[in-house]
Amino acid sequence: MRLFNVLILLTVLGSSLFYVKHQVHMVEEDLQSLQSELIETKESILVLKAEWSYLNRPERLEALNHKYLNMAEPTTTQIADIKLLPYLPGTSSDKELEKLYTSISYKIVGAGY
Repeated sequence: MRLFNVLILLTVLGSSLFYVKHQVHMVEEDLQSLQSELIETKESILVLKAEWSYLNRPERLEALNHKYLNMAEPTTTQIADIKLLPYLPGTSSDKELEKLYTSISYKIVGAGY
């Protein structure tokens, strides 16, 4: 009887070991496919970044501007202070508008404009 219990235990342990080994193999295959997909995605991102840089060259954009838009560079008379923009009276308090103008001015100056 004792030998029979040992054989059953060994059979159950062997089956469990085979099952775990099979599951590990499946997970490793999934990991390998995900890693190769990640590498392909990173390569695609690099290609897209290179294309974006190529398409956004200033001389290319300037040529497209002249070809399709005919826009000229802004003159100094077209540039004004944001405080000169009109607003509707009664929509906001003067203090709120002053805060808005100040925050926008700081953002514009901070951005290098």
